[in-house]
Amino acid sequence: MNAAERERIKAAIVRALKHGRSFERACREQLVAPGTCRRWRQEDRVFDARVREALPAWAPRGPAQDEPIGDRARLARKARVLEALVGGASLKEAAEAAGVEVTVTWMWRLRDPKFDAAVVALWRCPTGRRPQRVSQVATCRADGCDETDLHAQGLCVRHYHQQRRTGRLRPAGWVYGRQDCSVVGCKEPHRARGFCAKHYETTYRSAT
Repeated sequence: MNAAERERIKAAIVRALKHGRSFERACREQLVAPGTCRRWRQEDRVFDARVREALPAWAPRGPAQDEPIGDRARLARKARVLEALVGGASLKEAAEAAGVEVTVTWMWRLRDPKFDAAVVALWRCPTGRRPQRVSQVATCRADGCDETDLHAQGLCVRHYHQQRRTGRLRPAGWVYGRQDCSVVGCKEPHRARGFCAKHYETTYRSAT
């Protein structure tokens, strides 16, 4: 989707809101996920202001941007949200227990994939339907891996094949194979047969 198409969709959403549509319905009428539209509100303050102005009177108008609080306070409030979800609260009730608007918790879910995953794991909907993740930046579930290009089972291609081949995931920082030359005193990177490029040519190939 190019910038012109995105601006056309944003304008159509604002027009739909002025005609009394809910935010979610206005997004879906343009074949865009509400989570994507929330991210647009987060990234584009002008669009966010137009949406807030066009929202119907009955619609919630919570802040689209995160509250101006410190990282430590934000972490504490996220923890209170998760504690409330463990106790069976809805996401709105959990947000009230943490002292924030429910729209702020949605912004946290969009920005923080780990918090979003924890919400999905702990939140039990009254309808019995499992809630879906809304984060747009999912990372590999292997410890210490920040890869966002996932292959399968929540893993990047390297860790997926590692688990498939060995049955387990290596700890963070583990590196496969030799990393330096086997010749004493040589600090060059390994190329083949335990040697760097220079010693492979001069030592191994000359010996064979």
